[in-house]
Amino acid sequence: MFKKLLATALCGVCVFSCSSSITASERAFYSKIIPETSYANTLIEYKGNSLWKVIDDMPYNIKKISQNIKTDVNPLLYNFNNSINNLEKQEKTLQVYEENSDPVYEEILPDPELGMRVLYDNWGEIEKIYVLYNNQYQELNKIMAQVSKQRIVVNLEELEPLEKGTRLDPGTYKYGKLVPETMELFGVKRNSIKITDSKVTGKGDFTVYLSAMGDNDNNSKQGDCATNKRIDNPYSGTSIKVTNKTNNTTYTFIKNDNGDLPNAVIDIWKTGVKKLGITSTNYDDIKQAVVYTYNY
Repeated sequence: MFKKLLATALCGVCVFSCSSSITASERAFYSKIIPETSYANTLIEYKGNSLWKVIDDMPYNIKKISQNIKTDVNPLLYNFNNSINNLEKQEKTLQVYEENSDPVYEEILPDPELGMRVLYDNWGEIEKIYVLYNNQYQELNKIMAQVSKQRIVVNLEELEPLEKGTRLDPGTYKYGKLVPETMELFGVKRNSIKITDSKVTGKGDFTVYLSAMGDNDNNSKQGDCATNKRIDNPYSGTSIKVTNKTNNTTYTFIKNDNGDLPNAVIDIWKTGVKKLGITSTNYDDIKQAVVYTYNY
């Protein structure tokens, strides 16, 4: 979703169990890891020794803090060791994949760093992670680790936005957080995009974007959709079949934009939700289960 307060950015999400969560009424709390959920639109800061504090949950202050954020920080500067160790400890709880299947990747979160700030979106899910670098707050980009049946093969490389007409190598990419209804329907807890040599299938939540212009200097219109620019960025004009699994309504959208989509597999432009059987115009609150597919 292109958030009404800020442009979204895909950061990282725990693939191990995160028991910590906060509400707006808790101004300070303790957690050894980054909380996976929080009160909607909350910004928190790590003070050290497992202490986190709510900076402010008011949109004005969140926007003000974010104005001078840079995005050139190298995530390898930061310590992911404990996150990897925690992931390995949780390995037995991960889904077991067939040995001959394409690789499966899941997101990991970095360890808390002094001064680290975490911004949560309209659903209280992680939207951005900021770290102090050269006395400035900079956004930490997404990190993924490869999951195998017997071990975690860590691949700490920065995932940059893809060129149009490209996608990541064949494999299954799991990330973000689903609403409870989608988790119950699909029996999984992460968004998933599976890429083969000729087909892409996304399974998870869809959200709504409101931008007036698309990624090809086009005027956004009903029937447009946007894909995850760091995992799957097909050419503008690509036809994508989308099925709303809550009501089994299917419509073929046209890919005319791309975005960060930290907690969704696909974005539908504004009034296009009508094509999926949704009459609500409260676009910031629309998040439902979908499957999208296209061949390339």
